[in-house]
Amino acid sequence: MPLGHGLRLPLVISSRQNEIVKLVRGLRRWQRLRKQKLVRLDGRRLVDQGLELGWAPTTVLATPDEAAWLRQRLEERQSHSAALPAVLPLSSHGSQGARADNTGSTLQQRWLRSLHSATEQLVRGAMVTPRLEPVVAVGPRPLQRLCQDITPDERIVVVAVQDPGNLGSIVRSCVAFGVDRMCVLDTCVDPYHPSVLRSSAGLSLAMPYCDLAAVTRAVSTGVLPAVSASAHHGLTPAEACQRMHERTVPATNSTGDGTPSGFVLFVGHETRGVAPDLVDSFDPLPVTIPVRLVDSLGVAAATAVVLQCLRAGLDAMT
Repeated sequence: MPLGHGLRLPLVISSRQNEIVKLVRGLRRWQRLRKQKLVRLDGRRLVDQGLELGWAPTTVLATPDEAAWLRQRLEERQSHSAALPAVLPLSSHGSQGARADNTGSTLQQRWLRSLHSATEQLVRGAMVTPRLEPVVAVGPRPLQRLCQDITPDERIVVVAVQDPGNLGSIVRSCVAFGVDRMCVLDTCVDPYHPSVLRSSAGLSLAMPYCDLAAVTRAVSTGVLPAVSASAHHGLTPAEACQRMHERTVPATNSTGDGTPSGFVLFVGHETRGVAPDLVDSFDPLPVTIPVRLVDSLGVAAATAVVLQCLRAGLDAMT
């Protein structure tokens, strides 16, 4: 049975005074999005990623052509699987409200119920980036459960960058290199900022986050060793892996021999680096990537290289 069966197809909205149009247009402002704890996905790429991740919107505004595309995508997802698998385990780390019953036809029906068609001029006028395909989805943030205990095998990145593009790139690197959680400090750009969502290809929507208190417990008790990305005068990744082995409490991890498999990586501000109070509290091992012809790598590139080097070094030791 087609997904739209039994549902009244929406009329095409043509007035700027329509409440749905006014709602989506008003949420172009980041301050309003943040205050209401909402996220918005502009364009086909992010909307499709939101669907793949199992996120459910409350409002979708699209032109008739884009609404038809979305219905087709929903039908394809229904025909290919009974449930919509997430790229990341949003169901285990995300909120009950943002993900509750967001599988299979239930999720698809929620997308359909939230869908409203409008003229192209109205939709583009309500978009943050009008050059993208005229479709916008707005919905709740995935509320993160507080992390009570961090295991010795977890790999965590604590980040305090200011540029949305940098944070988005770091999120993608974290997904690519097997990071389990991120801790976004108060001084960092918000991971649900529209620019972060775009630069992360929507993955910041599903990344599991934890608070600094959980990280503090894990490092202070020796469960996880701490390292930091440093532009200059740090250890090589190989040296850092050896020192991490020495710092880890014996037999605390899955290998049973004290060999570290998890870690906490601190990534600081683009120009100021890791804050002095964090250095004093956690005493992270500074890690520097040897480079040629340039003074140092940008923070996003350096984070990706450090993560890969640490992963390769620790995996080789275990």
